[in-house]
Amino acid sequence: MNKIISSSILFCFLLCSVTAGAETSAENQIRISTYYPSPSGAYKELRLLPTEQPASESGGTLYFDRFSHKLKIFNGSTWEEVGGTGGRPLAYSLHTWEDCEKAGGVVADTETGIKQCRFTGSACPSGWTQYKSYFSSKAQTLSFYTNARCKNGCDGEVWCMHSGGGIDPGCTATINFPEMVFGNHNPCKCSSCSCYGCGTCNGKVCLTEFTSIGCY
Repeated sequence: MNKIISSSILFCFLLCSVTAGAETSAENQIRISTYYPSPSGAYKELRLLPTEQPASESGGTLYFDRFSHKLKIFNGSTWEEVGGTGGRPLAYSLHTWEDCEKAGGVVADTETGIKQCRFTGSACPSGWTQYKSYFSSKAQTLSFYTNARCKNGCDGEVWCMHSGGGIDPGCTATINFPEMVFGNHNPCKCSSCSCYGCGTCNGKVCLTEFTSIGCY
């Protein structure tokens, strides 16, 4: 009887010890959570929290820059903007968006949907050409002297007929140009003035000073 009781006590002791060990072992385990679907799936939206440039520079690393508000990727040697402007051509494919920004311009729309480069000032930089007649300008008042040349609708010249020696038959006309926002404008206007011995003389004057100009 004593042997049976002793064996029962020993069995209970061993069973309790194994159970406790199993619980202790379970408490020391590390739980790893996974998500379904996995991050490699297709998503409608993916949000990156804005941060500073990571210290780690492994090729393919992405982050959203909190200062420039742009998505950047490490290409193995340097950080560059994702979907940057390099390679996208402007009108006539002579320059790219990146060329425009490096030259100090701003990429702008055209009437056809292709892009041009808008520069501040009256002329395109060296190596660039004005795109059609795109410009912006402030309000200006210009004048011209006809030197007695009558122009029919500003096209073609016909000398005025006048009499009297030593009399200047010419006249000066004034043209007012309103302020113009950036667009494809006609920079020239036709006006008239009264010439001696000729009546009305027509003349054309064109803007030469712009606040910005479109180039390609």
